[in-house]
Amino acid sequence: MKTPEQIAHRKAWRKEYNKTYVPPIKSYEENEKNKEKARLKSRAYRLTDAYKNSLANPERQLHIKNYQREYHKQYIKTEKYQKYQEEYRATHTKIIKPRKPKMLKEEISRKHRDYLLEYNYGLTREQYNKLYDSQNGCCAICGKTDLDSRTKQARHSGLVVDHDHKTNKVRFLLCTNCNTGLGKFNDDVSLLRKAADCLEKFYVSQ
Repeated sequence: MKTPEQIAHRKAWRKEYNKTYVPPIKSYEENEKNKEKARLKSRAYRLTDAYKNSLANPERQLHIKNYQREYHKQYIKTEKYQKYQEEYRATHTKIIKPRKPKMLKEEISRKHRDYLLEYNYGLTREQYNKLYDSQNGCCAICGKTDLDSRTKQARHSGLVVDHDHKTNKVRFLLCTNCNTGLGKFNDDVSLLRKAADCLEKFYVSQ
């Protein structure tokens, strides 16, 4: 027979243990077997003080998030979920929009670029191509082609349009670095010459 002091000590120990206890993650199949039993047990547990105390435990919250993530990953691989997806797509054809093919996406993006060219600079695609060919596809300052960061190849639409911010007239096509550099100097010729003089003085003194 346990004394009242032992019972009180046991309750206090259990209360502290519940604050830090993190149950192991169970698989979806294991939860399916005892779903109803686990649901009733969970409802009863949420009425206890141990559950209320565990809500303030950050480790418990992290465990819940990881458990839900793993449970969902396993659930979407089951046949039950796959059948549900097939039935939903068959009965909701008007709601689900068909995916646009890759060629159509490229066509939309090309039209959008053409629209921005004409809207921002008053340039058509033909005028841009003519200016691009006159510069041999290279930047007007550094003479380099703008490379795609993924394919490392020259891209036709990579050169940006440089224009006068006061009159909005197009000057030439530049790579991203040169265009950014001119903007940092506020298109001031005197500042650019001073910067060039400083560099020359430095390299001559070396």
